[in-house]
Amino acid sequence: MTVMRALRIPHTSVACRRGRAVCAALHGRGCRPSAGPAWGCCPRLIPRMLHPAVGNRPLPGMENRRSGLTSRGFPVVLPRSMTAVCSSRSGRVLLWGGVLLLLASCRTVVPHPTVSLRDRGVPHPTYTMHPVGPQMQVPGFAGKFVDLNQDGKLDLLIGERGLRAGFVFEAGDGHGRWSSFAGPKTTMQPRAFDVADVGRDGRLMVLIGGEGDTRGLQVWQPDGMHWKLHSVPIENGIYHQVRFADVNADGWPDIVAARVGREMEAGGINVWLNDGRGGWMPDIGPQHAGDYVDLDIADLDGDGHLDIIAAERGDIGSRERSYEGDWHWAGGVQIWYGDGEGRWTREVLPVDGDAESVCVADVDGDGLPDVVAGLYQRGIRVWLQVPPEGGRHGVGMRWREQAVAAAGDRGNLRDSDERGHRLRGGVDDAPGFDHRLDELSGTWRRQKIVHTGTWRAVRVGDIDGDGLQELIAASSVGKGLGLWKWSKQEGRFLPWPHQLPDYGIYYRLDLGDVFDKGLLDVLAVREDGGVEVWSFSRPERERPVPVGGTPEGMPAVVRFDSGSARLSGGERRRFLHWLESFGSDLSPFRFSISGHADSRPIHRPPFPDNMALSRARAETIADLLRRRGVEPRRITVRAFGASRPARPGRTPEALRSNRRVLVHAERLLPAKGVRLPVVGSRPVKRDLFHIKQNKVFKTYKGIPDYIIGPGDELQFTFWTGGKSVTYKKTVQADGHVSLPYLDDLPPVQGKSVMELADLLTRMLARYQRKPRVDVVLLKARSKTATIFGQVKDLQRQPTGPGTYFLHGRETLVDFIARTGGPTREADMTRVQIIRGGKTIFLNLRRAINQGDWSENALMDDGDTVFIPSRAQSKHMVFVLGAVGKPGLVEYIGKLTFLEAVSRAGGFRKSAYRRDIRIVRQERDSPQIIPVDFNRFMHEGDLTQNVVLHDKDVVIVPPRPIDNWNRFVADIQPTLDLITNPFTTITTIDAAIKALPAGP
Repeated sequence: MTVMRALRIPHTSVACRRGRAVCAALHGRGCRPSAGPAWGCCPRLIPRMLHPAVGNRPLPGMENRRSGLTSRGFPVVLPRSMTAVCSSRSGRVLLWGGVLLLLASCRTVVPHPTVSLRDRGVPHPTYTMHPVGPQMQVPGFAGKFVDLNQDGKLDLLIGERGLRAGFVFEAGDGHGRWSSFAGPKTTMQPRAFDVADVGRDGRLMVLIGGEGDTRGLQVWQPDGMHWKLHSVPIENGIYHQVRFADVNADGWPDIVAARVGREMEAGGINVWLNDGRGGWMPDIGPQHAGDYVDLDIADLDGDGHLDIIAAERGDIGSRERSYEGDWHWAGGVQIWYGDGEGRWTREVLPVDGDAESVCVADVDGDGLPDVVAGLYQRGIRVWLQVPPEGGRHGVGMRWREQAVAAAGDRGNLRDSDERGHRLRGGVDDAPGFDHRLDELSGTWRRQKIVHTGTWRAVRVGDIDGDGLQELIAASSVGKGLGLWKWSKQEGRFLPWPHQLPDYGIYYRLDLGDVFDKGLLDVLAVREDGGVEVWSFSRPERERPVPVGGTPEGMPAVVRFDSGSARLSGGERRRFLHWLESFGSDLSPFRFSISGHADSRPIHRPPFPDNMALSRARAETIADLLRRRGVEPRRITVRAFGASRPARPGRTPEALRSNRRVLVHAERLLPAKGVRLPVVGSRPVKRDLFHIKQNKVFKTYKGIPDYIIGPGDELQFTFWTGGKSVTYKKTVQADGHVSLPYLDDLPPVQGKSVMELADLLTRMLARYQRKPRVDVVLLKARSKTATIFGQVKDLQRQPTGPGTYFLHGRETLVDFIARTGGPTREADMTRVQIIRGGKTIFLNLRRAINQGDWSENALMDDGDTVFIPSRAQSKHMVFVLGAVGKPGLVEYIGKLTFLEAVSRAGGFRKSAYRRDIRIVRQERDSPQIIPVDFNRFMHEGDLTQNVVLHDKDVVIVPPRPIDNWNRFVADIQPTLDLITNPFTTITTIDAAIKALPAGP
C-alpha cells in the first residue's frame, strides 16, 4: 500500500479540554466542538497532500480554509487511483477507493440511518396548502399540466414506470376533480412530456422522452378514446427533458431535448426542426457531448431568437483536470445562444458542481429573464441578469449570482463582461460568514437555508397571487419540497415554511392554475409512486352521481333540414312535448343524444364533413336540455355522421329519415354515494413473442409462412392432370423470378410462399381450367441472424458463434438450440438481442424453466444475439466487520443480506447484530440502511433481509459503534485486501453529511 505524506496537525494548536485530538476541516466543511463551549479556530490547520498530478499545490477543494473542532470524519473526493492510509500523532486519514476519510480520535456516535429502524407514532404533519391531486396513484417519473382536450381546464399527464409503461391522462374539471383515462400502449417509461399543435390543425399532440424497453422520443396523437403514434424523431437514447419550441421562427413547433449519456451512448442537446409535413429534419442542436438532464427555452439576450439553458452533469460529479494542468468543473449550467439558423454560441455560468435542474423566470421583476439551477449536493443557485451600462439589453450581458440553498454562506457579486469571459472577483464558499447584499460594493449576501442538498427540479412562479415570485424545488435526498418567497426589500429569496411537505424524495415539478383563479398550483411526482397536486384552494365536493337504471319510454326522434343544425319550430315543439311527459323534475333522468346525417357528402362551412354536422345537431338538442335544467354531467353526446343510417339509399325518404337526432332517456336508480367508474390504465408488458408478422414471416390464412426475399431458392411445380413440370428458380436481386407463360408476374419479394402459390394459381386460371401450382422453399438465403458469446461449438456443423440463415417463425430459445446451445459458463438470465439499434435483455432461464413467454422472443432479420458469461454478469458487495471471512462477495442475479453474510462466513460470536449498517451508493438518493438481525430472528420480520445492490457495503460491528476510529482499525485488514477500488465515486460523503454530530 502506498504511504502518502501524513497530515501534520500540531497537537497543541487547538486542543480539547478533555484531551481529545483535533481533526481538520476538509472540502469546505466547518468544524464545531462536540460538547462544551465554543473553541477558537487555528489558521495553521491547512491540510496539504502530495500527489504526482498535483505537486506541492493543495488538492482541489483543500485550499486555505479556517477550521475548528469536529466529532466526525469528512470525506473528500480524490482521484480513484489513490488508495492510502496516512497517520499522524493526533488523527488518522483513510483514503479508500477515491474517498478520503479524516477520522478524529475523539469519541463519535453511530451513524444515524437514512431509513427509520422502527415506525414511530408521530402525528401526520399538516401544511397550509391542500392536496387536490387525482386519487389514482401510479409509480412514475414525470408529470405535467396540459389542456389536452382543449376545454379550458387543466389536465394531467402522468408517466408510468415499473410493470406499467406509457402514461395516464387525468382530465380535470376545474374544481379539483379528475377523471382517469388510459394512455397509449407503449413500452417507454416517460421522463418528460410536452404538448403542442404539431400539424397546425388545431389538434394537440403529446411528445414523450424516456427510457425502458423503448427509448428515444415519440409523438402521440389522441384520437377519441384511442391513441395513434404520429412520429418517432429518434429511436435510441435516454431523454430526461423535452420541449416544443419554434426555434427557427417559422410558425411550426420544433423539438428540443436533453439527452443523458449512458454506457456507450453519448449525451447532448438535440434539436429537430418541424418540416411541416408531419416529419422532422435532422438534428441541428449544439455539437457538444455531455450528460444533460434538464433544459429550458427562453430568449435570454433579447435578440429575438430562442436560447437553450441546460443542466449538465460532469463525468464523476467533481472537478476534472485539463491538458494544461488546470482544474475546472465538469458539469454545470450551460447557455446556448441561438441565431435561428442552427448556430449556437456557448456560455458557461459559474457553478461549483453538477447541475441537476434549471429553469428561466423573471425572478426580481425587472423584466429580464433570470436563471435558477438546482445542483448536486450544492443547493440552489440564482443568476440575476444585470443590464449593462446604457441599458442595451443583450450586449455585454452580465450576471449577478446568488445562492439560495447551499453548503456555504459566503460569496460575492460575480460579473461577466461578455459571454464566455472568465468571471472575476469570485470567492470560494466558506462556512460561518454572512455578508449583506451591496451592489455598489460588489458584495452580496448568500442565505443558507439548508446545509446541503440535491435538487432535482426547480420552478419559479407566483403561487399566491401577490405579484412576487416563489421558488419551488424538489429534493432527491429526502428533504421534500422546498419553498422560498422573493423579498423585494432584501432582493433575495426567503424561506416560506409549512406550506408544502418537507420530507420525501421527488422527481419532477410543474406549475399550473387548476382552479382558474389566477393562483399557480404545484404538481409534484414522488419517488414512491403517485402524483401530488398542492393548492391554496380546496376542491369542491361533488355530489355523487347515481348509477343508471332502466330506459324510460320511447326515444325521441328529431328531424333536421338538409345541411342544417338549426331546429325548426315544429320539431322543437314535438321534442318539448316528449320531454314534458317525464314531468317538471328532470333530475332523476339521464339523457343520451346521438346525432346522424345522410349519406351525401358536405364540405361547406361551418361543417367540413358529416361527422361535424351530426355533432352540431346533437349539441343543439343538448343545449335545449341544459336550458330546461338538466345538469351537463347527465347528458351524453355522440356523433355518428352517416355511419349508421336508419334507411339505406339516397331516395328522398331515406335522406330525410337519416337527418335525425335520437334522444334516449334513462331513469336513474337511487344510490348512496356511488360514483360513475373511470377508465384506468393497464400494465403494458413487453411482448416479443405474440407477433403475427415481422421481416422473416407473416401469418397467411392463419399459418405463419416464410417471406420470400432475394437469394432464396424456390421450387415451382405446375400440374396438368396427372403430369407435373418442375422448375427451380433463385429470386433475383430485384425480387423477380422468370416462369413460362407468366411474363407479367409481379415481384415475388415480400410475399409468403403460400401467398405466391395462390397468386400463380389465379394467374394460370386465365389459360387453363382448375390449375394447380405448388411452391416449395428449398433454401432460405435472404434472412440472417448472428450469435456470439457463450455458444457451444459442436462436432455437428454448423454450430457455434457465427451468422445463420432464418427459415421462418423461430423463437430465440429454438435459435440458440439450433446453433449449438449455451455453454456451462453462459449466463442465461441476461441474454441480449441487438435489434434496430436497441439492446433487449431477456431472462431465458425463466422462459425455459417457467414457460414465461414475456422473456422469450421471435427472431427477426438482422438480429444479433449475445450470450454473456457468468463472469461478465457478476456483481459485488463488500461485507466487513465481525464475519467469518470479511471481504468481497460476488454474485449473479439477486443477493439478500443473509445470503451475503452466509457467503462471508457467517456472524462471529462478537457480532453486534442490532446495529448492522448497509451503505448504498446511489447518486440521486444515497442511503445508510439499518438492519436489526434480532428482529428477523425473534419476530420473523422479513423486511430485515434486505435485497442488496451492486457495490453495497455491509458493515457488521463487533460492538456498539461508540468509537468510529476503533471500529475502522478493526476492519483495516479487510480494507487492505481490497485492491480494486469502486468503479464509481462513492457517496458516503453525501450520507455522512446528513448525520448528527456526536456528544
